[in-house]
Amino acid sequence: MKNSFYIFTLLICLTQIAVAQQTPVLRGKYLGQQPPGMKPELFAPGVISTQYYEHSSPAFSPDGSTVLWTVIFERGKPARLLEMHQENGVWTPPASPAFADISADDFYPAFSADGKKLYFNSRRKVPAGYKDAGLRIWEVEKTTGGWGEPVPFDTTVAKGEDYALSMTYSGDIYFAVRRQDGRVFDIVSSKKVNHQHQQPEILPYNINTDQSEDGAFIAPDGSYLIFESARPESIEGSSDLYISFRKKDGRWGPAKNMGPNVNSKFTERFAKLSPDGKYLFFGSDRDNKPGDEGTDVYWVDAKVIAQLKKKEARHKEGSIDKEGQAILIALYGNDFANTATLLKQWLEWHPTDDDAFTTYISALRKSKQLTAADAAIKARGHKLPANLDMKIEMALLMYEQNKSAAAETYILSQLSPVPQQHYRYMQLAHQLNGMKKHLEAATIYATALTIFPNGPDYYNMACCWALGGNKDKAFEALSKAAELGYNKKSDFENDGDLASLKSDARWRVLMENLK
Repeated sequence: MKNSFYIFTLLICLTQIAVAQQTPVLRGKYLGQQPPGMKPELFAPGVISTQYYEHSSPAFSPDGSTVLWTVIFERGKPARLLEMHQENGVWTPPASPAFADISADDFYPAFSADGKKLYFNSRRKVPAGYKDAGLRIWEVEKTTGGWGEPVPFDTTVAKGEDYALSMTYSGDIYFAVRRQDGRVFDIVSSKKVNHQHQQPEILPYNINTDQSEDGAFIAPDGSYLIFESARPESIEGSSDLYISFRKKDGRWGPAKNMGPNVNSKFTERFAKLSPDGKYLFFGSDRDNKPGDEGTDVYWVDAKVIAQLKKKEARHKEGSIDKEGQAILIALYGNDFANTATLLKQWLEWHPTDDDAFTTYISALRKSKQLTAADAAIKARGHKLPANLDMKIEMALLMYEQNKSAAAETYILSQLSPVPQQHYRYMQLAHQLNGMKKHLEAATIYATALTIFPNGPDYYNMACCWALGGNKDKAFEALSKAAELGYNKKSDFENDGDLASLKSDARWRVLMENLK
């Protein structure tokens, strides 16, 4: 194990040296790149946007003299922070900052408004006196000589499993927290009062929904919030950027898809505004070439935000605060009957809210109001949301009505052409397993694994086969999971989903081959 660590360290060093040797001499603001117009353009190709996976937008210091961003050089290996800064007007080649930890993920950098601190996420080992909480927010001082020593950010506010901090001029912070079910993130905010951050509060419904919302960017003056989500209104089911504008009374307006001037049918993430407010940076994999690992960095004229605000001003909506919070409470409390009742009222105020309608049908299904769900879908008619989440929900409704063969035929035909097939199959299989449709879930896992074979998904499929009573296929899938590196013995032994296998002679043989 120790040898593999040194090999990986050497690989990172050699990669950074190679990048540095290929970096051209760059001068001027924003690495001397030609500013974009109203159409997104690749930012700093070959320097910041490379064949590797750029896992953040660039964080420029307020004076524009330093920039940091995140790169994943190899899937399954730690994310790295890289840094460039100006010396005598020339940008230095990309290199790891002095506080980098090559043994753990470091990613998603963001400067404070005054540039004196940098915030980032990391899974690095915490100092003595701190509780290890996995993924957490860290802060480090920017000094005249470079960087200070990183420490975990205020642990009374950020308690672990927090992600992507963004800060206003006044010090209010916005970041994502992992929901208790462990699947998805929600966005929370914490006001700074008398130099102290208050306990985080979850943002209202339609900023946070049943989907995952993260990567929050708050405007420096707090006037708008941009975040990423794969909610039903996304283009062809992809992860898109959404924006919500703050109203005069302080409430958040309805979150809207930022549209084709920013989004595409591919992934868009990691929104960040340039320090002078002129450009919006974000990540996208829209133009990936063979061998590219993930998202590149794009930028576009920030006037796209002003255009969206002008459009939003012409659009009147009903109340979203009090009622929205009630929806979140019911939804996150798995009170699906009440969720359905509240969403029915919401849809009277927001009849074009496709995300709310999809969640409404889901709540009706989960509360076994199947006739009401069918009636609501029929009433929508040709105005039924034409998004992938709605199509998945239609299939789940058929599964719930024991029309499994028809549901499988329908949904596989709908998912076969989408850009994010594997993710969507996983989403469907997870839902089916929760419905105790274990064998149906295993079939969907099998389809997903033809696209991207990996240990965790083989393990999850094995759990479904075991719960569904097919021991032969369960053992076959577990062996494949172990072969692909998912082989931690304690995970197998402590998983109740595999209980039916433990009296089988094959279990002992399997355990002997695990770590």
